[in-house]
Amino acid sequence: MVYSESREHEALHDLVTRLTARFSDSYSPDQVEAVVMQCYEPFKASTVRDYIPVLVEHASKDRLWAKSA
Repeated sequence: MVYSESREHEALHDLVTRLTARFSDSYSPDQVEAVVMQCYEPFKASTVRDYIPVLVEHASKDRLWAKSA
């Protein structure tokens, strides 16, 4: 599959939507988006892009769970 920046951004947007629904009792949509973008930041310069949305999702869930505990 060929890398598509727009697909990656769409995947991140979908991730924010899913996590906002999942953590709506603890976080505002802006807070969830901030966590996702913080987790995405280290991957911005990566040359291999295939798994970035999945890695960001795992890191984001871990942070949100840790902060809500």
